[in-house]
Amino acid sequence: MVYRISLLLALWVLSIPVQAKTLSATGIAECRDKTESDCRNAADRDALASLANQLYVHVESESKSQATNTGKDIFHWNARTYSNLPLIGVNTDCKYIKRGKRFECEAKMDTGRSALRYENQLTTLRNSINQSYSGLGKQLTATQMRLLNQLLNDLQSYQRLSTVLRLLDPAAQPALPKVSASELQRKLDKIQQQPQSLDHLALLIGEAVTQENVLLRPVLMTG
Repeated sequence: MVYRISLLLALWVLSIPVQAKTLSATGIAECRDKTESDCRNAADRDALASLANQLYVHVESESKSQATNTGKDIFHWNARTYSNLPLIGVNTDCKYIKRGKRFECEAKMDTGRSALRYENQLTTLRNSINQSYSGLGKQLTATQMRLLNQLLNDLQSYQRLSTVLRLLDPAAQPALPKVSASELQRKLDKIQQQPQSLDHLALLIGEAVTQENVLLRPVLMTG
């Protein structure tokens, strides 16, 4: 009988410095229960995921410690890795292996050329963030709430792109957007605390019931 259970969740990050001029990874998918197109896509995704893991890996671990009434401790540990970085400038070459009924795909990235593409993407996204932020205005509205959420998403994308660029080129120092996530969050909190209209109030309430797929509209007053 177990009388004590302790659970520990941990999340840490492994970043792998890029030294080679070309990174490559192979993905394999068996085609027995898939169409040829689905099989190729699965192998392609596997190759891209393996390539992303070479750049930046999240490691999520979970451990459980159990003590029985006999005093015996039982320890369990497992971990999974994943990467959510955007890949730009990757070429994929796939071939079908008849004998094994599988697809093999190889993904390759030229780190020098890809670094330039990341720089260009960052410049475009940074300009878009700065322009959108400048157009927000000072009045707090429900429209602002939507724009602030979009800007927060854009800043997250900017951070991921910057991470890849710095891994590809450690000397790179991409400029920061003129607004931070913390500043956007403060504005968003202020709007949520001070609803300005029935439309805005319905939007705030709607967020709380999104999982129920319920669409709320403001009450219309009739004479």
